[in-house]
Formats: sequence, C-alpha cells, structure tokens
Amino acid sequence: MTYYTASFETVVLRFALMMAAVIVPFIIGVPILAIISLPIFLAAMTAVTFFPPKSKAKILAITEDINKTKAA
Repeated sequence: MTYYTASFETVVLRFALMMAAVIVPFIIGVPILAIISLPIFLAAMTAVTFFPPKSKAKILAITEDINKTKAA
C-alpha cells in the first residue's frame, strides 16, 4: 500500500463513490450507513494504491524467476 500514487481518474471515481455512499443511505432512510463513506473519503484524499504498479509486478516476477533458477 503506497500513498499519493493513485491516478487522477481513480481519485475522481473514489470521490463519486463516496458521494453515492453518503446520499443513498439518506434516500433509503438508514443514515447510519453513511459512515461507510469515511474509509472511501480517506482513500480518495490520500490517493492510496493497494496493488503495486504493473511494471513493479513484472520486475518482481523476473526477480523471483532468477532466484528460483539460482536455487536449483
């Protein structure tokens, strides 16, 4: 998990999801469910990414392959 590495598109989508998580519970009459929006808000504001970038994943896979061949 790394902070401030999410794309702008991801941040905007998280913000839209947060707004939906705030509005929908009030429409359906269960305002306590709006608390779900807090983690979404924090994820959007910190632009956290939960998965490594694809290039890093490829590098890790290559490194693991090299280590396996050395061990064999």
